[in-house]
Amino acid sequence: MLDAAVTFRDALVPGAVLTMASHSPLGWAIRRFLGRGFRKLAAQTPGPLPMKLCPNHTAIVVEHEGALWIGEAKFPRAGLTSVGQYVRWLNSGFLKDLIVSAPADALTMKKAAFCWMRAVRGTWYDFGAIPRLALKTALVDLGLPMGAEWAWYCTEGVWQAYSLAGQDIYGKRYPTPLTDLKRVVEGKWRLVWRLT
Repeated sequence: MLDAAVTFRDALVPGAVLTMASHSPLGWAIRRFLGRGFRKLAAQTPGPLPMKLCPNHTAIVVEHEGALWIGEAKFPRAGLTSVGQYVRWLNSGFLKDLIVSAPADALTMKKAAFCWMRAVRGTWYDFGAIPRLALKTALVDLGLPMGAEWAWYCTEGVWQAYSLAGQDIYGKRYPTPLTDLKRVVEGKWRLVWRLT
């Protein structure tokens, strides 16, 4: 059970993972590609889970110059977004769902935030991941395996940070934002705060 008094800002600690569904054309496209897996997960959860809540982006809370920031792989390079910007997106309705989760112990989370700043920040965003995700979805829908994978998209940046910190929080090499939601639903990650 979440504490209703906990606000979004209060929920943020270094290494916390943010999983979200945004109201953007790219977000819509990613949700479309992840839809089959989301519907399967939604069927296993109590209560309604509408498609608009299918996650399409992952980010990590990091420290920079004495303040908390949101580290995210975005076009053209992985960088920082202010917590204030996220609050504005929450207030405007741009974010349809936002989950803050703790996938590890506090020390590992802090190490992962540090690793993200050192190894992921500034790397090029793999924009080709979007069409490859569509291709992978089509091949999975046909029952064929997907041989090639992509690199340095949003969720993979978080995967890389935690891997460098010594913990595999996903249990797979090529996670998507839907993998985040699965780990929360499975109870493998602790749910700290949720918008919906």
